[in-house]
Amino acid sequence: MYKEMVWMDAKRMRAQGMSYVEIGERLGIDRRTAKKLCLSEDPPRPRRRQRGSKADDYQEVIRAWLEDRPRMKATLIYERLRLLGYEGSYSVVKRKVAEMREELSRRATVRSRPCPDSRPRWTSAWPRRGPWLGRPAWSFW
Repeated sequence: MYKEMVWMDAKRMRAQGMSYVEIGERLGIDRRTAKKLCLSEDPPRPRRRQRGSKADDYQEVIRAWLEDRPRMKATLIYERLRLLGYEGSYSVVKRKVAEMREELSRRATVRSRPCPDSRPRWTSAWPRRGPWLGRPAWSFW
């Protein structure tokens, strides 16, 4: 992947009238790469590869187990998957279980705000005498 500076240099050199071969020689890149950089509208960005894992085939099984027993250990899930024919490593299962637990916890979390009228209320309606010098204790409700 080429950096933005190389992309900008290639664009500038092309605007000055240099050929793709000359640009490639100056920048130390192939002429086809120089052409690709000059013709692109946006600077090159790194792309992440989407990789699958061996545990992806068992994703629904793992999700069902975690919905049934959210605190199930990854080692137990790994052992059960081995019985179902899983041939991957434990670390892959552990990573997948951690991802799914986080997803399930985000889905299960309910956020609420208190009503605008609800605020702490202090009262002395039932003054209680504490063991400390007979002063009334304020209660919070």
